[in-house]
Amino acid sequence: MDLIGQLSQQLGVDGTQAQGLAGSLLKMVQGTVQEKVGPDAARQMDQAIPEMQGWQQTAAAQA
Repeated sequence: MDLIGQLSQQLGVDGTQAQGLAGSLLKMVQGTVQEKVGPDAARQMDQAIPEMQGWQQTAAAQA
């Protein structure tokens, strides 16, 4: 099962809420990676997780 499906099932939230949660969490992780490792590593996250930007937009819309 995918990350959003797992979050939705485990936390009892709908898919949109799970996307927002994933986006918020990954944004924090990406910020920490950028700070501790560097911007190149943070950009690699964008490439490795193409859905991340959309999830982060969903998180911003829910805030």
